[in-house]
Amino acid sequence: MIFPKAQIKNWGCTVYQKIWQEFDLPVILRALPARRKVQFDLAAACFLMAVQHLLEPRSKLGTYCRQHRYFNLPEVSLNQI
Repeated sequence: MIFPKAQIKNWGCTVYQKIWQEFDLPVILRALPARRKVQFDLAAACFLMAVQHLLEPRSKLGTYCRQHRYFNLPEVSLNQI
């Protein structure tokens, strides 16, 4: 019998998400693009890169390819990283 490959989700990012919220980083990062022509969620891209660096350091391409491993994070395109 062949079993489908299981998807492992990393829940460690939820701890960092709490810290991220405590320092109001989403609010600060969402205010920055208001003065510039940024048309994507800068806070989501920055959080993904920070969490990836803390939990499992990889290149930007590696971060993009493995972002599905983190629980409950919005998808970020490669250009945003």
